[in-house]
Amino acid sequence: MLSESLRQTINHYRIPLADIADKVQLTEARISQIKNGSPCSTRVLERILNAMEILKPGSRDYFFLTCISENKVLELLLGVLQTRSLTDLEVSEIMLVLSDKVI
Repeated sequence: MLSESLRQTINHYRIPLADIADKVQLTEARISQIKNGSPCSTRVLERILNAMEILKPGSRDYFFLTCISENKVLELLLGVLQTRSLTDLEVSEIMLVLSDKVI
């Protein structure tokens, strides 16, 4: 499941694997393996997500949103909406994630 979310995020943001590999000091082949389901440590995943966020801001949040179910997204949204309004960008990102899950 994490690899699918990682693959979706990389594809959605069109992040070149070579750029991620350069930032995390792994080979492009290793990044590809992880993206395609090869196990990795949480530390490596964290490094990949941080690199993606530097390269394409918003990608880390998108990754985490793709990891959770629609019901959980709705619960989180309700919690956020009780404390503040969503920005247009947040609404757009949420809509994209939900549309990916519905299709």
